[in-house]
Amino acid sequence: KQREDISPDLSGLTLNFGLEVTPDASIQIIFDSKIGDIIKAKGSGNLKMEINPSGDFNMYGDYNIDEGDYLFTLKNIINKKFEIQKGSSLTWNGSPYNAISDITAIYPVKAPLIDLVASTGDTSAVYKKRTDVNCLLKLSDKIFNPTISFDIDLPKSDESTQTLVKSLVNTDEAMNQEIFSLLIIGRFT
Repeated sequence: KQREDISPDLSGLTLNFGLEVTPDASIQIIFDSKIGDIIKAKGSGNLKMEINPSGDFNMYGDYNIDEGDYLFTLKNIINKKFEIQKGSSLTWNGSPYNAISDITAIYPVKAPLIDLVASTGDTSAVYKKRTDVNCLLKLSDKIFNPTISFDIDLPKSDESTQTLVKSLVNTDEAMNQEIFSLLIIGRFT
């Protein structure tokens, strides 16, 4: 026998909650429980939740993330835990499912730059050494239908090296290719 989803009848009921959320409480946003695509975070904010007599449930307010992680999964190929940067946030202005995300998460790797810069003809020994590379994943727009973008940060490299890498990885397609290579094999392509 097939189970029917049961939704409570909230019509005629009015509830208003004002919540001060502190870092003692953690939140979880589960995108796909089967493969583990999930955000876990701690932070703070002031949220208002209301149920009106029509039975509509709404949330309002900002939640600022102090710490957390995002287990990013992609078609059983990638399964990496990114650390969410402090200052990331979620904002509600109505439906709890339409929260607006402004989240940046980091996955650090050590990779030589030689595979990337070899096309320039520069094979300096400095590029053969492993260097710190942060793979950045950014979630924006609606949390359950986010715009996902990637970036690369070289936190310990000089400005000329950073400029060179940005000039070589200068399209979304190139950025995605390099990020996936760094996440899967730990090297630039």
